[in-house]
Amino acid sequence: MINFDATVQEGCIPAGIRPELEAAITKICGDVIGEEAGPVSFRWAEVAAGNGVRGGEPSRTTMLAGVIPDGCDETTRTNLLMELGAAWYRIAGVTEHELVASARDRGSRSS
Repeated sequence: MINFDATVQEGCIPAGIRPELEAAITKICGDVIGEEAGPVSFRWAEVAAGNGVRGGEPSRTTMLAGVIPDGCDETTRTNLLMELGAAWYRIAGVTEHELVASARDRGSRSS
C-alpha cells in the first residue's frame, strides 16, 4: 500500500485537477516502484487562505508526503520523487518552488 497526504493552500490546487494528479501519481508509482506495491491512496487537506506563509508572503506551496513500502533504495526513491514533481508541475502549472515532496518507508517513524 502506498499513501499520499497532500496539504495544499486554498485556491492553489483546484479540486478539478486533483483526480488527474492522483492518476498520474498512481501510474508513476506503478512504473517506478512496481504494481506489486499495492494500491495508492490519497488524502487532501486545504490550508485556509491567509493561514500559510512562506518568506512573509502568502504561501502557494504544497506539501506532498508519501509513505511507500519498506526497503526502497535511494535511486528508486529519487526517481519516484523526480517523476512525481515533473507530473505535478505539468498538471498543476506550478514551479519547483511550489511543491515539497517526500517519500518515507512505511516502517519508519517520524518524531
